[in-house]
Amino acid sequence: MAEVEKSQFVRTSSGRSSLRKLLPPIPSSAQPQPLHRRQSIGATVGQRNVSNLDKIFEEYRLLEQYKRLIDQKIPGLYVIPSSRSLYEWYGVLFVHSNLYQGGVFRFTLTIPANFPEGMPRIYFEIPVFHPNVNSQTGEVNIGNKWNPKSHSIYHALIQTCKLMQRPDFNNPICQEATTLYIEDKSEFMKRVDKSIFDCRTRLFNCDVADPYYPRFSPFNKSIHGQIMEQMKRRQQSKDKDGSNQCLTWVKTGSLRPFASI
Repeated sequence: MAEVEKSQFVRTSSGRSSLRKLLPPIPSSAQPQPLHRRQSIGATVGQRNVSNLDKIFEEYRLLEQYKRLIDQKIPGLYVIPSSRSLYEWYGVLFVHSNLYQGGVFRFTLTIPANFPEGMPRIYFEIPVFHPNVNSQTGEVNIGNKWNPKSHSIYHALIQTCKLMQRPDFNNPICQEATTLYIEDKSEFMKRVDKSIFDCRTRLFNCDVADPYYPRFSPFNKSIHGQIMEQMKRRQQSKDKDGSNQCLTWVKTGSLRPFASI
């Protein structure tokens, strides 16, 4: 049997060595570190174990964030984590009203290593002519009021949707777009329409190898026509049975709650 060092046993008051073995002290380098200081692989086995556990918890938290997005169902928004990393998500934003109506915008959401202290960043694949979008990088300026205790990825995405519906002209990152909107709205709309056209034109181009990257294909009646008809029939069925009927709390002139309009 290998000899055990004497320092590894506790000496009792009687002078005899106790069979209770002392564990070696935990090195300070193995203590949990802030997210932005963590490394994927440590120098020792102990550090490696801590790092792996941290990675599991971080990924679990990001999956919880994604589940919340699925449950919330933000209208006009499609988003999915990439197959390579949970810290990079792909998305598509459909805008159905206001200045950017008809736009279909691809974007990438990147999550910093120190999330939630660090704010997620959203980049349009093609820079959109917009007061709150960087004309060079395509990054959306979602504001500087990020609060890691109360905000989440959901808030970053919902803010992006709001900006595409109602640009914040008071806090622009693209001053050219803001100035043009104020001084020549007609020319501003021409630039916006060009952005929408460019984004829609390149929807079918895909040079990303990731299998989770959203892909579009031109309309094919033999493939998509049947799906469209099914959707129409489903909508007609809802309209017929009243499941889509608008309701109000109290109808004018009536005291009956939830009266049909």
